[in-house]
Amino acid sequence: MQEAVTLIQTVGFPIACCLALGWYLTRQAEQTRQDNKEDKERLYTNLEKLNQSNTEVVTTNRMLVENMKGDIKNIQNKVDKIANKIEQQ
Repeated sequence: MQEAVTLIQTVGFPIACCLALGWYLTRQAEQTRQDNKEDKERLYTNLEKLNQSNTEVVTTNRMLVENMKGDIKNIQNKVDKIANKIEQQ
């Protein structure tokens, strides 16, 4: 507190207020930068997890589509057999 009184007596109240405001704004800007950095790190971590999940989903979907193609082919063969039997009768 004594430093503030000395500063006011030395440079005057308006200049002391400007210096205090400058110090406050600098501190706020640094805190904002730090918060933004932490937020970015969290976002990048989450994006990496999402990319891994998407890769797994793509792989799973590819396998499902391949299985479905085989199932559709089997169904088509069975339908063709039934159609042939009906045509023969």
